[in-house]
Amino acid sequence: KNINVSRLFPSSVKMEVVFRDPAAILISLKNKEATNSSLLNNIATPSAEQIKDFYVSDNEGITFSKDINGLNIPKVYLYDLSISMGKTENDLVQNSLKILDKIKTLGIKAEDSLIKDVFLIINPFIGEPKIIFRLNGKNDIQIASLQLILIEAKINEETLGFIDLRFDKPVV
Repeated sequence: KNINVSRLFPSSVKMEVVFRDPAAILISLKNKEATNSSLLNNIATPSAEQIKDFYVSDNEGITFSKDINGLNIPKVYLYDLSISMGKTENDLVQNSLKILDKIKTLGIKAEDSLIKDVFLIINPFIGEPKIIFRLNGKNDIQIASLQLILIEAKINEETLGFIDLRFDKPVV
């Protein structure tokens, strides 16, 4: 992330290396056949043929590596979004990384998520609950709604299968 170099007199140099912390694995996918409605209504596991590239991004949205070995961090599948090494990703990816960071505090395990158009889908392939966010910058309101839904479900001892936060009134 950064290297700090300072000279100590008379003949020493101090070098400090600050590393980037990986936040998510970004996986670029190309899917020409799926439409938005079919993707949201019938979420299917992407095939190995669709996978184009793997990248590692930090919590600031900067892509810094292609080496994913040994990383146990969330995977974010991207449909029709380009990824560039060493650059800050677009607002959709940055908002998604912020959401993934915040839902960890709510106790939601999000191993896989999917960005399609302006939506983030948490646990789209397996796992519950499946959660859909709209990536419009009003993520704090959606997180607050999700927190209230989870608290009420815990009190009522209910299992949630699907939460849609794209609307003013969430659908559970």
